[in-house]
Amino acid sequence: MKTHFRRGLAVLVLLALAAAVPATLAIGHGPDVGVAARAGGAPVWGPATLPAPAVLASAGTRTEMVGLTSGGRSRTAIVLTPHTDRPVPLVVVLHGRNTTPAEELVRTGLTDLAANGSAVLAYPAGIGRSWNANTGCCATAAKQHVNDVAFLQVLLTAIGKHVPVDASRTYLVGYSNGGRLALTAACAVPGIAGVATYGTAEPARCAAGRTPPPVFIGYGSADPHAAPGYVPRRGTTGPDTAADWRSVEGCADTRSRTTVGPATVTEWASCQGDGRVALVRWDGLTHRWPGVGVVPADATGRALMWRFLTGSTI
Repeated sequence: MKTHFRRGLAVLVLLALAAAVPATLAIGHGPDVGVAARAGGAPVWGPATLPAPAVLASAGTRTEMVGLTSGGRSRTAIVLTPHTDRPVPLVVVLHGRNTTPAEELVRTGLTDLAANGSAVLAYPAGIGRSWNANTGCCATAAKQHVNDVAFLQVLLTAIGKHVPVDASRTYLVGYSNGGRLALTAACAVPGIAGVATYGTAEPARCAAGRTPPPVFIGYGSADPHAAPGYVPRRGTTGPDTAADWRSVEGCADTRSRTTVGPATVTEWASCQGDGRVALVRWDGLTHRWPGVGVVPADATGRALMWRFLTGSTI
């Protein structure tokens, strides 16, 4: 009798808890780990609540969370700002599918750019831990037709009004699903000065009359999402994507090739305007981000991407 009573009480408690959770959380709208939801209207800035690894990684910066509204949805992003009053580049890091901004903050290892005064970093949160790149992918964001391109535009405007950024040096870094959105936004979002991706591939799209920015396409040699021989039949590979962008950028066949540890960097710099395309293959990697501890420091994604985007070393 007591056992049945306890089970019944437990069920009632669970039902009460379920009723207390907003319906949007049940379908993947809830805020990602380390990011609190904010009300709509004008952007609202406040301290970011991060898990321990992200707190350690972001040490030495002003760490904030911005809440804003885009397309009638409450959206959020973690923003790391260096302690400087001079305008610096803005790097927007787009997380992979089923990943949070805080997890991407740790994984990509770019936080020292903010700590050493080189850049402002922003880590926005996708709906349902996914992005709609307008390519039929991926998950919740695509199924609900979320306008993530418009969200990026709203976010860039909010950041530009809040912290000192150099609007002529706005870069997108995307991993996997985030890389798809970065490639989609390369020409769709005005003012993007460069894009760098890892672990993704898709045909280049740039409307007539739009000047494409420099594009860096990175992948592991055994990556099922981008590597030749591993991508499912008829799928787009990293080399296919780079070839599409070379066409869009109007690049000549002239190229340079260098090797940095396990990374082979092939770059086309003789393109129209300021166009450039880099195709970077990390030998032996699958879909794993090429970070510290995975590859040598000078061959990490952060090192090679930052050098391509800015010409500087970390």
